[in-house]
Amino acid sequence: PSLSRPHHQDGPAPMPDVAPDPADLADETAEPDTAPLVAEAEGLAAKYQQVTGTMTAPWQGEQVPLPRLSPFLKSADRGVREAAWRAATAPYVAARDALATLFDRMVVLRNTMASNAGFPDYRAYVFAAKCRFDYTPADCERLHDAIAETVGPALVRTLEARRQRLGLQA
Repeated sequence: PSLSRPHHQDGPAPMPDVAPDPADLADETAEPDTAPLVAEAEGLAAKYQQVTGTMTAPWQGEQVPLPRLSPFLKSADRGVREAAWRAATAPYVAARDALATLFDRMVVLRNTMASNAGFPDYRAYVFAAKCRFDYTPADCERLHDAIAETVGPALVRTLEARRQRLGLQA
């Protein structure tokens, strides 16, 4: 896939001569009913960080922060890797109800913010709110497709080489 801008009959899509004024976009996305929703969404994001940022797991007789398990996830010993993976994922599994509740509420809030501001969905709303005028959602989709097309196969090759290096069966 091409990462270039979409072409019109007369050539590339025109870029604005002057960037949109962020104040105009702020007016467009800042509905009076939206401010409390934004504040609540920010609070939920902080709560998510609080929940996940304090997660620890038992490892070799002590409680350790999850990032300390990273080296063990790369061990040549499959048993060590599995134990580290299970230890690192267990806190997320234990917190799944709380995290799902946060995410469910965030989806409702984001959809409501978009609707209040007259946007069809949250993606359209957030592109305007963050003044993303130099690329479009379609540009992001093309980038995603290009990454999947090029990086995906490279990752498969890398993982296959790792599997062979570790002496694992497919």
